[in-house]
Amino acid sequence: MAAKKKTGGEAKAKQAELMLPASMDLAMAEELSESLKKVLKKKSKTFRLNFSDVLRLTTPCVQVLLAFSVQMEAAGRSLKAECISEEITAVFYDLGLKSVVDQWSESDV
Repeated sequence: MAAKKKTGGEAKAKQAELMLPASMDLAMAEELSESLKKVLKKKSKTFRLNFSDVLRLTTPCVQVLLAFSVQMEAAGRSLKAECISEEITAVFYDLGLKSVVDQWSESDV
């Protein structure tokens, strides 16, 4: 799970993206946390979480994503969720996090 730098154009020069794995469970939470910590050290103003491969999302990884979101916001940086399925959106809704996933999906980055 590696962050990749977007290229091409002035606007995209400061964007990065992380392709999330199919299974985001307790076993993946620590690796996800480490990957996102590396992102925080980079100078990207905007960051995209690509959920296109995600089939399973459990609470530990949701917690890691929420902590990352708070850190990004505190640093004045933007976060966007891309390709998030209805099933994965439902996980956030079930945890009372509708406003969070809606904000990530609507971010203009």
